[in-house]
Amino acid sequence: GWFTAEAQGQMKGSISQGGSVPLKLKEMKNQEAAVGQKLVLRCETTSEYPALRFKWLKNGKEITKKNRPENIKIPKKQKKYSELHIYRATLADAGEYVCRVSSKLGNDSTKASVIITDTNAEMLRFALQTNGMSPTGQISIICVTSSLRHRLNSQDQKKMKGLLF
Repeated sequence: GWFTAEAQGQMKGSISQGGSVPLKLKEMKNQEAAVGQKLVLRCETTSEYPALRFKWLKNGKEITKKNRPENIKIPKKQKKYSELHIYRATLADAGEYVCRVSSKLGNDSTKASVIITDTNAEMLRFALQTNGMSPTGQISIICVTSSLRHRLNSQDQKKMKGLLF
């Protein structure tokens, strides 16, 4: 029979014909990992649907075989889900990932933020050598990581004393 539906606000996905359950994705969780770690984003439908087509986007741009970074793999889709694997994560892998799914029953999308932390960068300190400003107004910026600090000889460490913290 005929039915009438009224909705307010924004609706994701679409209602299908024939009384089937509308296509719906489970929410993806935001993820955080350190540089070098592996991450898996999973895009999963709430139930099985025929002929699903999954698309992955990063920061609004579709990830294709041509533009996909070497460390990102999208294994063959399963009946209910698609996964995006990030191997040996780099800072460049951070961003907003969107999974879009479509079929004859409609479409839906879900997104997750990926944050990549660099433990070396967290230990990084920038120091301004304000007493050594040149007449041109240039400032010397010295950037030393904790691993470099251990490689500096004692004479260099004395020169930089007061700049490292």
